Amino acid sequence: MNIFQEGVGIHGDQVKYAQYCHLVTRLLELLRDGQNGAPIKEDDQSEADEDHLTGRYIYINAPVWGRTKVFYETSGKGPQQIVFLHTAGSDSRQCLAS
Repeated sequence: MNIFQEGVGIHGDQVKYAQYCHLVTRLLELLRDGQNGAPIKEDDQSEADEDHLTGRYIYINAPVWGRTKVFYETSGKGPQQIVFLHTAGSDSRQCLAS
């Protein structure tokens, strides 16, 4: 895995990078700030008054597991449906942050 930002570079193992990418990202931010003299201004994000997610459970008959209860969330409307899959312990709002 090779990551370069102006004047700063990191070389290393892709698995280790994935494990520690949040630390590497912060380190690169600090190095960039030190090199350029000032932090980059972040955009303000206002808190939402409403959450437009709707969650539901449905039962499906999976070939291996049989009848299985599945939770899904929807948000918005449109002609094309998009499916985001995530691991246990997550929810769909985390997919947007990454």
